[in-house]
Amino acid sequence: MKVSRILKFYLIGGLFIFLCLSSCLPLPYSPTVSPSNTASSPDAVSPSPEGNREERGGWIHVQISGGPFERGFEHGSLLSKEIRENILVQDRVLLGKTGRDFQFFKEKAMEFFSQKIPPEFQEEMRGIAEGARAKGEEVSYEDILTLNGLIDLTTWIEVRSGVSQNSGDHCSAFIAIGDWTEDGGIVMAHNTWWGYAQFYPWHLILDIQPSTGFRFVMQSAPGLIWSGSDFFISASGIIGSETTFFNFKKFDEKGVPTFVRVRNAMQYADSIEEFADLLNQGNNGGYPNAWLLGDIIKGRIARFEQGLEYTDLKIRENGYFSGYNAPEDPRIQGECGGWSADDPSNFSGARKIRFEELMEEYRGRINAEVAMKILGDHWDTWLQVEKPSSRTICGHYTFQGEPSGAVDGKVTTGEMARDLHFYAIWGLPCQTPVDSSELLKKEEFRWLEGFLHDLPEGSWSLF
Repeated sequence: MKVSRILKFYLIGGLFIFLCLSSCLPLPYSPTVSPSNTASSPDAVSPSPEGNREERGGWIHVQISGGPFERGFEHGSLLSKEIRENILVQDRVLLGKTGRDFQFFKEKAMEFFSQKIPPEFQEEMRGIAEGARAKGEEVSYEDILTLNGLIDLTTWIEVRSGVSQNSGDHCSAFIAIGDWTEDGGIVMAHNTWWGYAQFYPWHLILDIQPSTGFRFVMQSAPGLIWSGSDFFISASGIIGSETTFFNFKKFDEKGVPTFVRVRNAMQYADSIEEFADLLNQGNNGGYPNAWLLGDIIKGRIARFEQGLEYTDLKIRENGYFSGYNAPEDPRIQGECGGWSADDPSNFSGARKIRFEELMEEYRGRINAEVAMKILGDHWDTWLQVEKPSSRTICGHYTFQGEPSGAVDGKVTTGEMARDLHFYAIWGLPCQTPVDSSELLKKEEFRWLEGFLHDLPEGSWSLF
């Protein structure tokens, strides 16, 4: 199943290119969970052969379906303007952080990845480029490949230079089940920390009904065929999020790019074990994470730690796992230059302690609303004060004068995930607005002018 599945996956992708199979429309929504009074109900969405787009709560919600090129074309045509804007944003941020522009990384993407993309995903990316061009935007397949491969390419340049370019790019997450939750089912929550300019395009919720594999919904950015921030729900019953390991020191240029492995797992895995296995096949170390995974059918949760040389999978039917940008496995800590959550004063150790405190405080009562509250928590366990910072679950680097920190929140439960539903907020989970003009007053951030946007107060919406 493990190797043969990949071979079958490649063959099926090629078959679709030549046979041009007809599309399979997304299933209509059938909500079974009533939103709380802190969230708004989703508007009626009627899928169409051209895909569907709606905007709400700061998010762009897009549904696409069909064979690889077909769904890619829908993606590109529905998000053409945003794809071009995403390229411009990444170009500015890459130049400011690495001294190298998007064109440099495009050349490296072709060098590293062009021969490692399955036919199915090649066609989807070509479809995205063609769809954007059909709407008048000058977007190439190479542009789309580069957008999808930037996680690997920035890891590569960090490893090569020995300098982290993403000191404020972290996440907080947890997943719980059994005695810890209100109904004994799964509750999963995640917020993303990133540079406000670089992450702005990620206000996309992408619902994909592929002609093979499982339908899935994920947070994403225009032009991507995977998430890149990694909160997803699959019709297979597998749900997941992750937090990326800080200070990782390894990269294999000969490996399979991250976006191929992650997208493959989201679309084709039907168990936690298979998800981890598909992530490992050709692992290049480009995205070292602690994946928090759930199986809503079998009633299990997992923490899958993936370095380059070492991995660790733990599965529970009762309990919780949390994510705070550090591995627990000592071998993977070595791959991170010794970084761990053992130090209570750093942003990993302080949040690990806070998750332990909150999980115990809400034990037996954790539901969607409690999860939202946890994602907005500001208790600094190191200073023992209510003060937002890089050590709090809702991360704030703005109080340290940097344009980065938590930018969103996503929450789902096992019952909601059965219908591919989740709550999301665009903006900080604590609902504190961010005024970019104050940050742009600093000389060191003037290069972000025109690319650094305000973040709204935000509110939770049900998608």
